[in-house]
Amino acid sequence: MRTYPAKRENKIKYVLGLERKERGDLQGALRAYQTAIENYPSTDLYHLNETWNNLGTVYYALEEYFAAKIAWEKALSFLPEDPTAMENLHEFIYENPDILEEIKGNRIIH
Repeated sequence: MRTYPAKRENKIKYVLGLERKERGDLQGALRAYQTAIENYPSTDLYHLNETWNNLGTVYYALEEYFAAKIAWEKALSFLPEDPTAMENLHEFIYENPDILEEIKGNRIIH
């Protein structure tokens, strides 16, 4: 088995998450994204933001709306001006009439 440097291994897990989500393997995508998040250094704001944002989309697809909200908020904690995470949070959570008010909770993004 070939050993990859840690940074490349994290990117491989991220891409694996993308591929699994595309194939409809949402649980596999969750695991891949979570592994990438656990291993990205805390200073890698871009990749952490990107991975948390994608994790939110998987949670949303699984109808785990509160977890999706938390993931998108976490993505924004790394890159507060990220338009994709902002749009996901607003469109799919705050402006979605089907989401319970209890899930919407306190807004951290305006």
